[in-house]
Amino acid sequence: MCSITSSPETIDHPAVGSTAAWSEKVLHITITAKTADDMRTAYLFNSEQNSSLTELLAELGVIGDLLGDLSISQESITELLSRLPADLSPERRAVVETACKLVGKVTYFWGGNQG
Repeated sequence: MCSITSSPETIDHPAVGSTAAWSEKVLHITITAKTADDMRTAYLFNSEQNSSLTELLAELGVIGDLLGDLSISQESITELLSRLPADLSPERRAVVETACKLVGKVTYFWGGNQG
């Protein structure tokens, strides 16, 4: 989980030569990863939930080993795409194609944390 905050900024640019003065609006967005302990507090975990989370966190290495290598070969991608239904909509086909391109390239770590 992440917290997202934003703040607008207006930058006034003075007139220069024949160019009139103008204002620029910039939106600053900050994304901050939350730790497991942050989430315990944010979601008001009870004692049973806290105990379960503690056990889960203690086993992260084992869980990672069970997942193994989540990459996919080009041959597997080609086969997967060839087996899609002929009447699959172009939008859905594009989703599958994009997902295949991102396997192994886009990572996600629970809580934004690798360890």
